[in-house]
Amino acid sequence: MPHAHVYDAIVLRTIDVGEADRFCVLFTRELGKVSVRAAAARKPKSALGAAMLPLRHIRVMLKEWHSGYIVQGAESLPDVGMSHANIAWFSDAQQGIELLMRLTEDGEPMPEVFHAVLQFLTVCGDPDIPMPLAFSIRLLELLGLLPDRSHVHDVYGFEPADDAFLQMARAGQFGNLEPPAKSVRIQRFIDSLCSDHLLSPLKAPGVAASLG
Repeated sequence: MPHAHVYDAIVLRTIDVGEADRFCVLFTRELGKVSVRAAAARKPKSALGAAMLPLRHIRVMLKEWHSGYIVQGAESLPDVGMSHANIAWFSDAQQGIELLMRLTEDGEPMPEVFHAVLQFLTVCGDPDIPMPLAFSIRLLELLGLLPDRSHVHDVYGFEPADDAFLQMARAGQFGNLEPPAKSVRIQRFIDSLCSDHLLSPLKAPGVAASLG
């Protein structure tokens, strides 16, 4: 019989299934992205209900089964931004999470990416800094999809403030970011890179723009 193991995870997305179950996509430090089923998570007295929610940082016990992973237990860890969550925070978070889900494959451990996601969820929602853009840059860097600095400088010729933002975000220094001179220019650059690896446009940025 398969044994259960404990993982550090971020809940990316949830879907209610059946009468009380919850299907969840997790991004774990140890396994990468995995899909799991939390049986009876939606029952009023379920111990899983509060933990198995989108954007939660959790410690989860999973058992591998013939049809995938089953949640055996879960507990919430110190929040990654939920304490000050507002519309701006949720909007930023959803943009980053959608890109993560679209650019990563299931079952590929990426501990550096996991750490970057935790960082992002801690700082997103800043009205002065385009944090989804910064996270996109960091994610592309970690996935090996961001051109090196000399190529970017020679081809795109960003202004010094833009280049500083790009390099700080590339290094994952989210807490030290200053606003870029022209974030639209960097956003177009990142969008063009993402479009080379996505089969269809991202939806979350459009939703965020409609919220103003």
